[in-house]
Amino acid sequence: LVISERLVALMGGTISAESVRGLGSVFRFSAVFGRVPAAVARRFEPAPDLRGMRVLVADDNPAAREILTSILSSFSFEVKAVSSAGEALGLLEAGRREGAPFSLVVMDWRMPGMDGLTACRETAMRYGAERPRQIMLTAYGSDDLSDTARTSGVDRLLHKPVTRSLLFDAIMQAFGKASPKASRRRGADENTAALLAGLAGARILLVEDNAINQQVAREILRNAGFSVTVADNGLAAVNRVLAERFDAVLMDIQMPVMDGYTATREIRSREGFRDLPIIAMTAHAMASDRRKSLESGMNDHVTKPIDTTELFSTLARHLSSRRGAAAGSPGPVFKPEAARPAGAALPPIPGVDAARGLARLSGNAELFRRLLGELAETARADMAKMRAAAESGDRAALAALAHAEKGAAANLGVEALRAAAAELEAAAGNPEADLAEPLARLDAELLSFSGAVLSRLGPRGDGPAGTPSQVPGATPGPAEASFLSDGLAALRNLLEKNDTGAEELLARFRVDLARFFPEAAEALERRVMAFDFTAALAELAGIE
Repeated sequence: LVISERLVALMGGTISAESVRGLGSVFRFSAVFGRVPAAVARRFEPAPDLRGMRVLVADDNPAAREILTSILSSFSFEVKAVSSAGEALGLLEAGRREGAPFSLVVMDWRMPGMDGLTACRETAMRYGAERPRQIMLTAYGSDDLSDTARTSGVDRLLHKPVTRSLLFDAIMQAFGKASPKASRRRGADENTAALLAGLAGARILLVEDNAINQQVAREILRNAGFSVTVADNGLAAVNRVLAERFDAVLMDIQMPVMDGYTATREIRSREGFRDLPIIAMTAHAMASDRRKSLESGMNDHVTKPIDTTELFSTLARHLSSRRGAAAGSPGPVFKPEAARPAGAALPPIPGVDAARGLARLSGNAELFRRLLGELAETARADMAKMRAAAESGDRAALAALAHAEKGAAANLGVEALRAAAAELEAAAGNPEADLAEPLARLDAELLSFSGAVLSRLGPRGDGPAGTPSQVPGATPGPAEASFLSDGLAALRNLLEKNDTGAEELLARFRVDLARFFPEAAEALERRVMAFDFTAALAELAGIE
């Protein structure tokens, strides 16, 4: 504490500690930090000959594998992840036999059984000059390890936690490529308007089945001066294209009735539609997904959540060649520097990156509040559908539902919910994966998110701050009562099983419970933290 106090003082802040016997301690500190300019962001685009390369990740930690896979996929790489060095060696050999070798291996050092250093050494001995590039990750700093790694075929050694920037630079250096310099985002400055100059009024068909994603994309496009028509599945898109004239189509991939690939092939099969720009707009970001989009007849591929710079530059590239910008034609009405009226103040909501969500909606706080409310309000029904799909063994339906949840959460900046939905989607796509744990994790995240939104914004995001439901001891409204009922039922289930996960679950909605039952919430928390689950069940009965 003495050392921490000195560090905090150097940062212009203070530190304090509170401790209660039998309950634990709380440490708080304040500090002054500089602010990074919002306009500066790094773009990670690998050299052309590295795009789409196959990458193998080996790490025994599931969370680390998911993070690394997400980062590497965002670089356009095809990624395969395994949990041990032995599996990695087997896949390397299989890839070479099948004519699809891995170009890069990202290997953790400490793993059960064979460690990563031994595996890298074995790979270097087996394949010599034809070996893949190897990057080793470690949470343990050691000069000896650095020296040993250099003589074991390791091209770069990185210390955890690994950032996107560090990993990208290490990969480029391992392949002898220069890393691109950091560049300013053009989506929030005059360059965006220049990209879209002359394209005002272009008619865009937006094909998207998720209501929240529809509204986000429509807001972005209309604010940029485009005329937008929405179709909620591939068949409806085909019918719209045949009946009306559009300058471009933004096509989702995973939809009911008819998917985006099939819809594109249908459109291309009709005379007169060979040159219509059709651009995939999807959360599927792998290099193989991009290839599949192009093979189906699409012209390009942009990823969700929507990056306005990527979206506008892609549209401008295809629309300019099709329409031809007339000299002196008016530019789009997109004016990022003109902030929208904020409307009702948006209170901080745990787990929601409001800055990111508002940026996608060009600062439209009213719409952002409403979309958060809609996502929270439908959480219970969404989870019921997913559980029903899992119980019936319909993994395809479960994957589609989780995919939709992931997309909506990503567009609104709800990262924990997005990650949980992505995990469930991946598990549903693997016939051998157990669904219980990812279902439970998503259930908990939906419970936490919906409770936070409903208690702070009200149903559908329309509750102003300071309504009676915000006052401790008030009577919960229908939406809040439903949320609390779900939470208490889940808590009872864990308590009856003597499951220590009850403590984590209660922590997720304890603040919201205390708004309506302050004394009971305090007593319940005390019993749960003391692991007196019998007494906790008695307290719970008094609330229910």
